[in-house]
Amino acid sequence: MEENLQPVFGIEKLYVKDLSVEVPNAPEIFLEREQPQIEIRNVSDLQAGELCAVDAGKSSWLATVMKTKDDQILLTSHERQNPPVGVGHVYAYRPGLGGFLLSGRITKVNRGSLIFRHDGPIDFRGDQHLMATVAVAVHLRRWPHEEMKLDEKAANGEDAGIDAFSGFTDRLSDRALLVRFSPSIPDWMLARQDYWEMELELPEKPLVCRVKAARYQKTDLCFIRPADLESADRNRLYKFIAAHDPVREHF
Repeated sequence: MEENLQPVFGIEKLYVKDLSVEVPNAPEIFLEREQPQIEIRNVSDLQAGELCAVDAGKSSWLATVMKTKDDQILLTSHERQNPPVGVGHVYAYRPGLGGFLLSGRITKVNRGSLIFRHDGPIDFRGDQHLMATVAVAVHLRRWPHEEMKLDEKAANGEDAGIDAFSGFTDRLSDRALLVRFSPSIPDWMLARQDYWEMELELPEKPLVCRVKAARYQKTDLCFIRPADLESADRNRLYKFIAAHDPVREHF
C-alpha cells in the first residue's frame, strides 16, 4: 500500500533566467557567401545552374544543369551542335575537392537541351586540367618586334603595321585560351607570325608570356597556347580558373 503513495513529479515548464552567447568573427561571418564543398555521390548533389561538361565519344560539350530527378539530369548545351544519344559522361567540378565523372547515357536531345540518365559509377578525378568560361582581357603583340617589317603590305591589302590586338577570353585553361579579338587578327598574320607576346589581365598583376596563336575552327575566335609559361604563373592561372566555376578542359 505504501508503494502506491510515492510522490510523482512532472516538469511542465522550463525558464531561462540568464543566457550569454559568444559568436567569434561576428558580424563578418554572417556576410560570407561561400557555398559548402559537397562531394558528388549521386545525381541529387548536382545543383541547378551548375556548369559541367558532357562527354560523348571523343567530343565534349559545355552544359548547365537545369534540374535533377532520381537518376536523371536535365541540361542545356552551350554548343551549336547537340551531343548524340547514347553512352556518355557528365563531368562536374568542386573547388577544393576536384572533379567527379558520372557514367551513364544521353537518352534525349532536343533544341539545345538534353537528358542524361546516370546508371554507372561516379569516379573521382581530382584536379585535372580545368577550364572556365570567364571573360578576361587579353593583349597580344607580335614578338619579337624588331624582326617584323612594319611597312610590309599583305597580299590582300591589309596593313602589316598593326602589331597589337586586344580582346577577351571565351574559354580559359592552364594550357590554352580561346580569345575573341576586336578587331580580329587577319588570317595571313596568324599564319606568318611564329610567336606573340601575351598579357593576360589577372587580378593583382598581369600574366605575361610568349604564345602561339591560330584561328579556331573557322570561327572569329583565336586558339592561343602558351610557349614559355613559368610554373609560378601557371599555378596562379590554375587557382584563378578553379575559383570561377570550372569544368574539365575541352576545346
